[in-house]
Amino acid sequence: QEQIKTMEKTINSLTERLEHTTAELDVMDSVLHQHNQEDTPGRLSQTHGKVVGSTPLTTTDRLGNLKDELYRALSNIKGKRDEIRRLQQNLDEKMAENRTLREEENKALVQISTLKETNLRLETRLKLLEQENEELCIKAANRHNNTSHNSTNIETLQQQTKAEKQALLEQCARFEAECKSHEQERKKLDVQLRNVEVDLEELKQEHESMKVNYEQIMKENQNLRSRTTADNMRLELEKHKFLLKDAQAECDRLKNLYIEISNAKEAMAYELEKLRNTDNIKELQEQREKSANLQRALQLAEVKSSELTKILETEKICHERDMKSLKERWEKEKTTNHKAIKADSSNNCSKCIDYMSEITKFEIQNLKLSNVNSINKKEIDDLTQQLQESKNIMAELNEKLKLSEQQEKLIRELKNKAARFEEYIKSHSSASEPGSATTSPLKQKSNDESANSKPECKRPPVAEIKQIESRIRDEMAKLFAGEIKRFQIKLHQAEEKNISLQREYQLVSNELQQRTTEVELLKQAILAEREHMEDILKQKDAEAHEMIEKQTAILHKCRDELLAKNQRVTQLSKELEERQVQIEAERQSMKAVMAQWEDQRKHVDDIESEWKDKVQSLERAHEKALAAWQKKYNSAKHTAANYKRYAEDKEAHMLREYERLKTEYNASLTKIEIRMKEALEKKNREMKDATTAIEKNLELGYDKENRKKN
Repeated sequence: QEQIKTMEKTINSLTERLEHTTAELDVMDSVLHQHNQEDTPGRLSQTHGKVVGSTPLTTTDRLGNLKDELYRALSNIKGKRDEIRRLQQNLDEKMAENRTLREEENKALVQISTLKETNLRLETRLKLLEQENEELCIKAANRHNNTSHNSTNIETLQQQTKAEKQALLEQCARFEAECKSHEQERKKLDVQLRNVEVDLEELKQEHESMKVNYEQIMKENQNLRSRTTADNMRLELEKHKFLLKDAQAECDRLKNLYIEISNAKEAMAYELEKLRNTDNIKELQEQREKSANLQRALQLAEVKSSELTKILETEKICHERDMKSLKERWEKEKTTNHKAIKADSSNNCSKCIDYMSEITKFEIQNLKLSNVNSINKKEIDDLTQQLQESKNIMAELNEKLKLSEQQEKLIRELKNKAARFEEYIKSHSSASEPGSATTSPLKQKSNDESANSKPECKRPPVAEIKQIESRIRDEMAKLFAGEIKRFQIKLHQAEEKNISLQREYQLVSNELQQRTTEVELLKQAILAEREHMEDILKQKDAEAHEMIEKQTAILHKCRDELLAKNQRVTQLSKELEERQVQIEAERQSMKAVMAQWEDQRKHVDDIESEWKDKVQSLERAHEKALAAWQKKYNSAKHTAANYKRYAEDKEAHMLREYERLKTEYNASLTKIEIRMKEALEKKNREMKDATTAIEKNLELGYDKENRKKN
């Protein structure tokens, strides 16, 4: 985004420059139009009549050529301006498209993030539902196992399980539908991402095409700048006009006042050399040098004073911190020492240091022991939790044993019922003979009812029933034996764990007791050593007070030095102000001298005007004589030749200056173009890096989504 902002800023600056250049070109067009209206052939003929001793044909030819070249350049500039405007419109359209695409990209990224969040939610929900489904399946299996023992509740449990299965199937169907919808949404998002990537590639291609157009425009601008632009043509026209005016004025002056002006120039040059060689200028230079030296000394003094103030401030802060720390230590040790008993002060500083090191070692050991205690506490908590878990397991096993006993009782009852049922079948089979038809009708009815109520019992033989019962008994016995073995194994493992945990608990408790005794001994030693440290700390306090007094004395000295330096600075500032007053007085004196020089120049101008009048009167007087005409004709020829030489030299000088300006202008243009190219290359690299980073991020996001899908 920062690179995009910088690119937009550069584009805005380029558009502003383009608008500025177009406005200047419009002004040039209007000026040239006015000039074309004013520069008529009649006017040129008037100027031709006024010029004396010049070559009007060459100037008109030059003006015509310059006008033709100017019109050609302006026509080319108009065409290029139209192309630039068209390209500017295209650039604005592309920028608008780029903005819309950027907005669409941002929206797509927001949608992707929201869809990712929804996908994560749905995945978590699916996991929870799968867990619930597994739990329900486990419950259903447990219920099925329990119901196999209880034949009476089989049908109800089957109905319940069927209903739960149907509900689970419905939930599974819903979740599958939701998964399908999410997969469709993912596919849509993948399609959108691909479209966005395609749009990015198109934007890159458009950017490259725009770059190519920009390079073409820059080349055209170089060509236009290399040509003689309208500004240069206008400058040349104005130069030629001024040259014509100067030529006319100089012709008139050369006719009348060549000798007088040369003499006046020599006199003025002599006076100027005298003024330059005076002592006032030397004194001014010396005073300027002195003022510069004083300013340097003042700056050095200010820098030194600022450094000293900084050092003093830092030392103040350090001393204040030390004072605070010493006070806090003194107060803490005071409170601890009032509680303890005063000990002998015969120990040396070396012993104090040893005691301090031992105290630190004991404190470190205390911290280590506290860490070990915390770890042991955590282990004890874990062991207690494991004991509780084992107790819970034992309770569950006892409950299962009770259930197994109940199941054995039920099996015995079922066996008794089966034996009774066999006896009942045997009695009925012996009673059912062919002679039973002659019995009473009541017996026949009872036999028919019993036969109708139990048709299924009479059909299968007794051997099959016995085989089925034996199979059921064997299977039940195997199941109960397996479960009893499992329970016994679990009980044995729990007992072993309990025994090992009890042993670990005893070991940990013994270690804790030993460490507590060590900690108590260390505490007693630390208290005894602290009592010995009271006197040493008092001595340290006295030394600290002495140090503080010394530092206060040093601070007073530094303050006195600062005051002296400040006074020195004030003195130097006063001297500087005095020097400035002197310099201003000398400036005023120089102004007075310059005013005198201007008065003298005016006097010389008056003399020149008087000489002009005299020359004019002399010319009027000498016009009557033919010899004077011939002499004046010769002098005019000589002056015309001199003027021609002067004009040629001036033209050569102007052409040199024009070529020099042209070379400088071209060099500056090349430098600007190189800078612009470098800036464009940098920005293109930054844009490429940004696009590569965006593509990498998109590829990473796409890979993550594919991994999640897999």
